[in-house]
Amino acid sequence: MHSLLRGTLVMRGRCLYVVTGAADQTILPIWPHGFSYRTAESGLVVLDEAGAPVFRVGSRVAMGGGLVGEPSGDAVLPDNLRERVDGCVGPYWIVADVR
Repeated sequence: MHSLLRGTLVMRGRCLYVVTGAADQTILPIWPHGFSYRTAESGLVVLDEAGAPVFRVGSRVAMGGGLVGEPSGDAVLPDNLRERVDGCVGPYWIVADVR
């Protein structure tokens, strides 16, 4: 399941997506346990489990992991992951590491 996702982190409504490629496909990252968000002067920041900033909305990102679901947004997720996406549509990217 380990691949590399590259793109730009964007906010669409209340959901954080990675926009990839010329087709502007949006993929919703499912962050590892312990990751969180914080609003800073420069916008929303993603924090790792130690509280260190790893990404900022609008920045280019690269993250290892794997795709779950189809571009239509349909995916069967286990309950413990479904509650973490809370109404945001897929496809989903299970984040294994950030680069």
